Amino acid sequence: MVSTRQRGLKHLDGFVGPPRPVCIAVSRFFPPAQSWTGRATWWFNLPIDKVERLPHEDYYLLGELEKGGYVRLRVPNRFLLANMEHFDTKYRQMICLHLAAYEDNWLVDERSPDRVDFSESEV
Repeated sequence: MVSTRQRGLKHLDGFVGPPRPVCIAVSRFFPPAQSWTGRATWWFNLPIDKVERLPHEDYYLLGELEKGGYVRLRVPNRFLLANMEHFDTKYRQMICLHLAAYEDNWLVDERSPDRVDFSESEV
């Protein structure tokens, strides 16, 4: 069985081509019934040490769409570092993102109270 990550990496390869970026995270689609917010979402855990070691790289976030395909974000690690105080980072040295997958709040991190908007990173 092919995993969500494997499908996402194949999708990204077709989008950016070789070489594959160093920083990649893939999330399956979580419908409202499976999300603690009660709304459609994608969940990403990004290792803080990786973001800090590679400040000039971009983090590719791939969110599986409900009806196939992926939403793609190219987030500069400098953006993540600059907004670190606005993210939930209490869990195992990770930046925990809970990005909204619905129109009214598209690509806003709903995990933290500061609600960082990632929509400008969509590619």
